[in-house]
Amino acid sequence: MNKTLFSVGALIAGCFTLTSCSGGSENNAEQNVGVLSGRTLCLQAPNSAVGSMFIQVGDRISGNVCKARFSFGARSSASSDGTITIEQSTKGDKGWEACDFTFHLNETEISEEVEFKGFFGAYLDFTGSSSSSGDSEDGDGEEESSSAGSIDSDSYIIAVLETRVRMKFNTSNTGEYTMEPTTVYLDDTEEPVQTYVIKGGFYLE
Repeated sequence: MNKTLFSVGALIAGCFTLTSCSGGSENNAEQNVGVLSGRTLCLQAPNSAVGSMFIQVGDRISGNVCKARFSFGARSSASSDGTITIEQSTKGDKGWEACDFTFHLNETEISEEVEFKGFFGAYLDFTGSSSSSGDSEDGDGEEESSSAGSIDSDSYIIAVLETRVRMKFNTSNTGEYTMEPTTVYLDDTEEPVQTYVIKGGFYLE
């Protein structure tokens, strides 16, 4: 009888062990949130842009959604509330390997800040309104995209739609990110404008 009790106890203990080790699932909310919750993420701007994007990630609200505070240029700069939704994360034997998240920020609080305009404005895609004449084709017959524009001092972004960011870790706290094309609205236009795909390095504090 004692052997039977021991066997049942060992089986139960084994089940708890397996459960606690199965956190690698991309559908596990706490596993996903754990990569960023309670930390500050800095998305460094490529050399041609102004400032960097700082995201101070707060507590989980529900599911994979966390509170967040956004600032540009420096953590102490003017900031705006928002949220991030951690879509999925991958953890390997040596730590975090990847994380995809979507950010949403209330840009009206910082829309006139130079660093905020610089981060997104340096990559505005004006190709949609540019001429598509034959002169725009290179030797291979492919159209060349016009260079990214910038927002002048009298304009500002009135809306930044939710945008996906994909992070790949090189070390436990650093890596490279790719921000998908961001759709923005300017104060003097009715049509949305897209930024180019923004790529750069990141670090976590």
